[in-house]
Amino acid sequence: MNLTLSITENCNMGCKYCFATHTSSHMNEKIAFAAVDMAAANSKKYCGFGFFGGEPMLERELIIKTVEYAKKELRQQSFRFHSG
Repeated sequence: MNLTLSITENCNMGCKYCFATHTSSHMNEKIAFAAVDMAAANSKKYCGFGFFGGEPMLERELIIKTVEYAKKELRQQSFRFHSG
């Protein structure tokens, strides 16, 4: 199972070509952890997590907490993380 977590709509880059509407909306820890729980319950061998958004690194602390939570919850599965 692969999940892409859209953790923020905010961005600090100001790229001329960007089509996205940037807001201060972002995912909270409860929803991110629920996504990890869903992946753990529905995949037996492998989980992949992508962090996406306006600029995902603006929510660096949420990414770190989600990765740590996933490491604890997904001990039996193989998993990987990426930013997109």
